[in-house]
Amino acid sequence: MKYKKIKLTTIFFIFVILLNIILFSNKVEAASFSVSASKSSVTVGDSFDITINGKGLTGKYNITGNSNVTINGDTNPWIENTSVTINCTTKGEGIATVTVTPVTVADASTGEDLNLSAKTVNVTVKAKEVTPDPEPPTTTKSTEARLRDLGITPNDFKGFKRDTTTYNVEVPNNVSKVNVYAKAVDSNAKISGTGNVSLKEGTNTVTVTVTAEAGNTKTYTLNITRKTSSTTDEPDETANKSSEARLSNLGIRPKEYDFSGFKRDTMSYSVEVPNDIEEVEVYAEAVSSKAKITGTGNISLKEGKNTVEVKVTAEDGTEKTYKLEITRTASTIEEPEPTVKEENELALSSLLIKNITLNPKFDPSIYEYKIDLTEDKSSLDIEAKSNNSDAIIEIIGNQELKDGENVITILVSNSETEETATYQIIVNKNVSKSEIVGRVDWTKPSTWGLKEKILIGVAIALIVIIIVATIIKIKLANREDDDFDLPGAEELDRALAEHQELAEEDDDMQQSYTQEKAVSHTYTDDNFEEERPKTDIEKAQEYFESYSKRRGKHF
Repeated sequence: MKYKKIKLTTIFFIFVILLNIILFSNKVEAASFSVSASKSSVTVGDSFDITINGKGLTGKYNITGNSNVTINGDTNPWIENTSVTINCTTKGEGIATVTVTPVTVADASTGEDLNLSAKTVNVTVKAKEVTPDPEPPTTTKSTEARLRDLGITPNDFKGFKRDTTTYNVEVPNNVSKVNVYAKAVDSNAKISGTGNVSLKEGTNTVTVTVTAEAGNTKTYTLNITRKTSSTTDEPDETANKSSEARLSNLGIRPKEYDFSGFKRDTMSYSVEVPNDIEEVEVYAEAVSSKAKITGTGNISLKEGKNTVEVKVTAEDGTEKTYKLEITRTASTIEEPEPTVKEENELALSSLLIKNITLNPKFDPSIYEYKIDLTEDKSSLDIEAKSNNSDAIIEIIGNQELKDGENVITILVSNSETEETATYQIIVNKNVSKSEIVGRVDWTKPSTWGLKEKILIGVAIALIVIIIVATIIKIKLANREDDDFDLPGAEELDRALAEHQELAEEDDDMQQSYTQEKAVSHTYTDDNFEEERPKTDIEKAQEYFESYSKRRGKHF
């Protein structure tokens, strides 16, 4: 009889070899190829950088751009296990597209040629902001049609007021001609009716008309009476007296707060002094030394506007009044600027975006925020609350976020008060597009190549073999008559051979013994078994059964 051995150690050795093949075949340094832009949005004429990451790769790339961009430098760079940055300049408004195509690329660690697809990045190009020319100031034409001075020479009259339009004056008979003079309040106004006027005896009416820049008019009337020759002339006290009632200088002290630009024909001036100046000195000088001045000297100032009138009276009684408007600044207590809105003003009280930080930090008085989104999300998880429980909050533009710049508008409104508040979040979405070469994720069958599928198949087959072998071993161990190469099997073979020989001899002896007993003694079948001695065959059979029971413990 022939026995076969089942070598479990051989199966285990094969399993270890296959496991090492699987483990070491996967230890390939991952290589990557990605393209990214330094900016997602630029202005026409601005530059941006394109970075090509060829980590773990070696080879040549082809860089192209559309009509909105110019590639500066090498458009066919050679990249060896590193990255390279290419500068680009925008030319036109729209989308600047740069495409990087691997031409001849291989894995740097294995030298294996790789077929990689091209990658494209898009940069939004905005038009330059053109600052419009400031609109010319709207010129409102003046309607000022009054005179600030009116008179005649010689024999001028006194008491002129710009709002009084009729004057009566008398001149001696020997005055046959006078010169009418006038000055308008507004330098752009036009005056007619002035100049030399011939006088007849009696009343002579002269009209002086002022036409404002806007076209409206105002007429002043002079009734000049020339005495008749029969009238006894009395000496005129005002004859030959000066009518000069103007100032040659006007100002205030302390000198550091004095104003500049005084003109003798300009009647109004404004000046501002700090709050700690409680008093100023007003000084003035007349053109004519014979004129009298009132209103000068020390003037106490209250906070706010203070009006000071300086009056000049000419020798003949003509008067002119100059006005000074002195403003003393009010005392102020600096208060910190409020950092939050008033409670009664509609606004957001909080604005949160899950896993994203706003820039700048949220403040109800700040209406525009920016964030950079590097995850490939189509929308953001926005939580906005208003300081008014009756307000309605609408979020617009938070769907289908695209690469580049996105604007999300948060509109807060209250229909009862008709108040609104608008906030904006500018989202710059820039998801890095990279391709991993040679990296296998064993949890994702979509990443398995042919090699990985073969290794998985071998591993499964090996596991099945181990399970079947284990089952066979267990079953064979429970069977006493299986073909096993047991310890002592050779001794058992010899015993069985001897048993075969003894069996043949025993047959002969049994026949002889039976004949002898039949002759000498008569016995039944029952006592035959009891009385006859055991033959050698029976003894060998007992030995074999005893031996089998003792050796069966090794199975």
